[in-house]
Order: sequence, then structure tokens, then C-alpha cells
Amino acid sequence: MERQACITEKVRQFYEEMPFNYTDSEPFLVQSIKGQNAIQTPYPDLDRVLAGGKICGVLDVGCGTGWFVNAVAFHYGIDAVGVDFCGKALQTARSVTQLLGLQALVRYVESDLFRFRERQFRLVNSLGVLHHTHNCQEALRHVASLVEPGGYLH
Repeated sequence: MERQACITEKVRQFYEEMPFNYTDSEPFLVQSIKGQNAIQTPYPDLDRVLAGGKICGVLDVGCGTGWFVNAVAFHYGIDAVGVDFCGKALQTARSVTQLLGLQALVRYVESDLFRFRERQFRLVNSLGVLHHTHNCQEALRHVASLVEPGGYLH
């Protein structure tokens, strides 16, 4: 357990110093979300699920600066929660949410993904995150446990 905590802390420190997707300005990130739906083309199956009207809540594990969470809220009008343990990235995510006027739909939680147990969601997303944990298989199991019965894991 001590080794896992050490790995987690080293990864967290790395991302606090060099957050992923942190190079662009907040106005640029806002324009990127407004300009195109970055979910639609690369993830057509996910787009169909989100556009289908049956998803009322989305969780993005490892949300970083919030592009996915903000895109879900902006393009589909769906409530979204982003979880990340990098406070610096979440600060940018919250700012972008505010600039887009999506505060009523979007919320962020600063947490290690293994400790997040708030509730289950109809759709849980995690892109490029789980392999950065101390145990990728356990991370996948935990993230899958956050999906409602009959829900979706992406």
C-alpha cells in the first residue's frame, strides 16, 4: 500500500507541475469547444449514445482541463462531473466552464480516482488516464464500478 501511495503521489506531483492539455489559453479552449464537437467525429458510437436522450449524467475520470466534460454539457446539454487529482488543471477546467456559462451542468471533484465513490453514472468516460495509475487493471475495475447497471463505459 505504501508503494502505491508513493507512485500516486509522484504522478500527482508530475501533473501539478506539468498538467496535460494545459498549454492553450482558456479563451482558446472555449473557442475549441464552441467551434466543433470534439466527440462527434472521433467517437461516433459515443456521440449516438449522448445524442440519444437516455443519458442524464456523465462522469469523466481524469478530466484534466475539462474538454470532455464541457463538450458533453455544451453540445448535448447533459450534466457532467469531472474528476481529476490535478488542482491546477481543474482550475482551468472550472474557468472554461464559467466562460461557457455551464456552471449549472458541470461540476468538478479533485480526487484520486480510486477514492472517488460518489455515486454511479449512466455513462463513465476515461481517456488516456488509467495506465498512469499504480494498477491499471484495478483502475479499470474501479471505474467500471461507477457505471449504473445497463450504463456505458467509454
